[in-house]
Amino acid sequence: MAADPQDQTPIRRIRVVIHSFFIIPFLIAVFAVLVFAMIKLVVGSPPNLEQALATISRGSETERWQAAMDLTAMLQSRRDLQVEQAFRDQLIFEYRRSLFERKPYLRTYLALAMGLVGDPAFDPYLIEGLDTPDQASRLAAIKALGLTGSDAGVATLVALLQDPEPAVVLESIISLGRLNRPEMVPILLPFLEHSEANMRWDAAVALAKLGDRSGWPIINKLLDRSYYSQFSQVNEIEQDRAITVAVEIARQWPDELFKENLETLSRNDPNLRIADAALKALRVFKQAGL
Repeated sequence: MAADPQDQTPIRRIRVVIHSFFIIPFLIAVFAVLVFAMIKLVVGSPPNLEQALATISRGSETERWQAAMDLTAMLQSRRDLQVEQAFRDQLIFEYRRSLFERKPYLRTYLALAMGLVGDPAFDPYLIEGLDTPDQASRLAAIKALGLTGSDAGVATLVALLQDPEPAVVLESIISLGRLNRPEMVPILLPFLEHSEANMRWDAAVALAKLGDRSGWPIINKLLDRSYYSQFSQVNEIEQDRAITVAVEIARQWPDELFKENLETLSRNDPNLRIADAALKALRVFKQAGL
């Protein structure tokens, strides 16, 4: 595969990471802890949202953020949970209260919980939370805005595409891609030509999710493991994550363009999960007559 001249641009400010929350080390810790919390909930007693919220309200500093973590894990693991209006109102109160506290952990988890509940009524408060100085809770609020999807939230995400912080721009691109709003396509298209590779990658993923094929040549590059040799800062874990996302996009939108790289992955990739995912994608291609 010929190298894209843009791909020779040095990666200056942030590591190349695709479609994830793994932009800064703190967020890696956030999601590692969330996985642990979800396991704990599965093997432990049945989740109780009200108890967790009560601890957030009245517990010690450590108890409060741990309860917020548990709350987020409950909502993540059981997306069918229905919450009452009183619960939503209390969640808003606790999130706004957390904005005045020194530690970012609590408001980070509360923002994620609000996003998982998915109520657009949360958006004014999440927008308020964007003014906090710590990056982790800002990114959590951006992610939540992409899950709730009100007009005000979408307008805020579009405005954040001009933010001077690259991580904020990346998470805003990802969040806009989650929304079923085709009118976002022309707004995201310029990022396919961005000087930084990770901006191009995330824009291609976001556009694909919006049903636009403009970024498919970039997605096809992400299916080629040799492509990543151009990026010395991209480790094997990050490569696997990027390839996995690209394989899933190819599976959802079968096209002849992706077939050769999928076949190579299915036969030769050292990561057996990726090889299996590529093989499954090719079965979808076959069903589509490709």
